[in-house]
Amino acid sequence: MSSILIKSAFNDKPIQYYFDRLAERGANMKPAFQSIGESMLISTEDRFRAERDPNGNPWEPLSDKYARRKKGPKILTQRNRLRNSIIYRASNDQVAWGTNVIYAAIHQFGGTIEHAARSQQAYFKQNKRTGEVGNRFVKKARSNFSQWVTIGAYSTTMPARPYLGISDDDKRHIVRILREHLIKT
Repeated sequence: MSSILIKSAFNDKPIQYYFDRLAERGANMKPAFQSIGESMLISTEDRFRAERDPNGNPWEPLSDKYARRKKGPKILTQRNRLRNSIIYRASNDQVAWGTNVIYAAIHQFGGTIEHAARSQQAYFKQNKRTGEVGNRFVKKARSNFSQWVTIGAYSTTMPARPYLGISDDDKRHIVRILREHLIKT
C-alpha cells in the first residue's frame, strides 16, 4: 500500500506546536485529523490535475513509445483508478491517506518491473484476398488468423511520480486547521 501517515508527534515545529496545545487541553483530535485528511485528499487531487509532485516538480513525462499507444494525454490517469482510490482514515491520534491499488507504489516510488518470458496465442487479421497477415494484434472476436508467439523476458523501468506527500502549502494549511480546532476547544 502507498500511504502517508501523520501522527500527533510530527516533526514540523509549527504543526507540533498546535498538536501540543490541543493535547494540553485534552482536545478530541479526531475532528482535526478528519479535516486534515479531507485537505490532503484535495491536495492529492490537485497534484493529479497538475501532474506535479508535492514539491511542485513536474512528473517525469511518458516515454515516447508508451505515449503513442496510451489513451489520453494525462499521466497516471488512463482509467482514473489510482486517482479515484485515494482515501483517508482518521482516529484520535493520527490520519493516514493513500491507496490500496496494487500498482500504486511503483508510481509513487519508481522501480523496475521484471516480466517473465511467456508463450501465448496471438490473434491477427488476415487479408482474405491477398493472404497477407497484419502486424498488429487484434481481439480474438475480430481475428481470422492466430498463431502461438513467444515473448522473451524483459524489464520495464518506471520513474517515480510522487502524488502522495506534504507540500509546504499543505503544512501551512494543516497549521490553519489545527489553529481553528484550538480556537474551538
